[in-house]
Amino acid sequence: MYVPLFADIIAAERWLMIMPMAVGTSVCAALVAAAQMQNNSFSHEQKTAAGSTHGFIFLLMLAAVCLILQIVGFKNYEKKEKQ
Repeated sequence: MYVPLFADIIAAERWLMIMPMAVGTSVCAALVAAAQMQNNSFSHEQKTAAGSTHGFIFLLMLAAVCLILQIVGFKNYEKKEKQ
């Protein structure tokens, strides 16, 4: 391996791990803020809990989609290896 590029590869890998976490945090914060801005009879704590629940459901659906994509990708990889 070309040694001077190793640091660049590590930096790119860290960026690829950090950016999705930052985006996920921003989306969840936006969901909580949107729930807190609703004009209904719930208390601020109940609105925060509802927004957090919506954020959790969003992340759970995203995790399920990622799992499905990984399974499909692995099966496609197995088919190509057998050929």
